[in-house]
Amino acid sequence: MSQETGPSSQTGLAAEMELLRRARATLDGGDAGAALQDLAAHERAFAAGQMLQDRLLLRMEALCALGKGRQARAEAAVFLRTYPGSTHTARVQTICPESPNVVTD
Repeated sequence: MSQETGPSSQTGLAAEMELLRRARATLDGGDAGAALQDLAAHERAFAAGQMLQDRLLLRMEALCALGKGRQARAEAAVFLRTYPGSTHTARVQTICPESPNVVTD
């Protein structure tokens, strides 16, 4: 078993997943600001981690929840250019849709 697929990388992945699970639960619980803090912790610990795209998607969702649709859509555009074949593409393309009747940002 190589070092990259050994127990330490599995532990690293488990730690990444736990931080993202916590961020998701916090966001689903209605505290988008705290979710962004959890995502910032994930970024500090796992800047280029295996769950990077998941973190970026959750960040966009949290920004939308905070009424920062313009910022979320700007981050979505960067994501789509950077990860054109991502499994998250469909979700990112529809992130925080603009509504002509709602003023945000």
